[in-house]
Amino acid sequence: MIDHRGLDGRSRLLDIFMNSWKKIRVKYNSSMSKGFKLSQRLPQESVLCPTLFTLFMCVIEEVISRRCEVGLFADDIVIWKSGADISLLEPQVVF
Repeated sequence: MIDHRGLDGRSRLLDIFMNSWKKIRVKYNSSMSKGFKLSQRLPQESVLCPTLFTLFMCVIEEVISRRCEVGLFADDIVIWKSGADISLLEPQVVF
């Protein structure tokens, strides 16, 4: 899945790590629930979120910058390509 987008082994490791958080169980008093899947990969308040987001953005920026200009600031990303002929630009930016 990742190879066709030009991502390397570091990003595969990140993908495996993030996918390992899909199933959780809840403990209430002394009872443990059955496992269930999360609709999102990490809880928003997880201490890992900022680090994983930074790793993810670094990989995304590296891949996208091969075809386009990329601007990053905090949690925002801007992607652009300049040229006079849209029909020539479009195939370069469609992933």
